[in-house]
Amino acid sequence: MSEADKKFEELGYEKIVEHKFKEPDDYNDDYNEGVTELILYRNEIKRLEISFWNDRTISKSNNYDVSYLTMQELQAINEKCKEMKWIE
Repeated sequence: MSEADKKFEELGYEKIVEHKFKEPDDYNDDYNEGVTELILYRNEIKRLEISFWNDRTISKSNNYDVSYLTMQELQAINEKCKEMKWIE
């Protein structure tokens, strides 16, 4: 288990998925060459999800319109970005 995975687990998140999938042929994106990568963490109790996408997009979603990051979540996100070599 990575350090980021441990931090997310301490916050009540579980890594649900880490996979790649090919986009439909009509999807034209030179950055990811038609392949999308997703890493998804979920907190079932709070009904929150944090997703990492290969275009370096990070999303947090829940059942409400607005969602905020806690400092602890931000630290776990930063750790994951370092592991994926998005930042140093």
